[in-house]
Amino acid sequence: MTRLHDPFRRGQLAIAALFLSLGFQYATWAARIPAIKADLDLSAAEVGVLLMAAGVGAAVSFPAVAWLMRRMGSRRLALLSQLGLALLLLALAAAPNYPVALLVMCADGVLVGCLNVAMNAQGAALETRHERNTMARLHAVFSAGSLLAALLASGMTAATGSVAAHFGVAVVLLAALGVTARTGLLDEDAPADRPDPADDGVTADDGAPADVPADAGPKPGRRRWTVP
Repeated sequence: MTRLHDPFRRGQLAIAALFLSLGFQYATWAARIPAIKADLDLSAAEVGVLLMAAGVGAAVSFPAVAWLMRRMGSRRLALLSQLGLALLLLALAAAPNYPVALLVMCADGVLVGCLNVAMNAQGAALETRHERNTMARLHAVFSAGSLLAALLASGMTAATGSVAAHFGVAVVLLAALGVTARTGLLDEDAPADRPDPADDGVTADDGAPADVPADAGPKPGRRRWTVP
């Protein structure tokens, strides 16, 4: 089976696009804090509160994320959160004053919390379904997203002082990542069903093979997964 048609690889690529998006979006607005400070004529204290607003939004979101996961599922929640984070870059660039910027950053924190939980749920479900490790690589992709954002910020800052132009390019890249994510995310958060015990030679009478003790089977949580 080719890597392109391997369900595990396809899912891994889709979830990696989410991790890359989160790291990229976060580092994109963080890189332009000095420009935003100048555009809105903020003091150092106001910048500190602006940054804190994102953290407050993330903290507030966590009690609601579990409910959203049950209502929407991790796939839908992840895709909507990723799209929302892209649009918030445009909102931040267009913020006319400090209060609006605070609201945008608070909303950013909420969506970061939602995407963080949803994409990790997708990664865990992918590992469980295919019994292969991937979370370490996915979290490394988050850092790669931050690096990509730093490179883009460096180039855009050299080319133009416009935060809106910079964030516009970033949104195009985030849209491409969102399309990539849609192609392989899991539709269900639950792991695949366990094999029928009858397939392993289990009898209907005692629940274990005739020549194997009942407690000799594999223990839950002890399976060794392969590294992709």
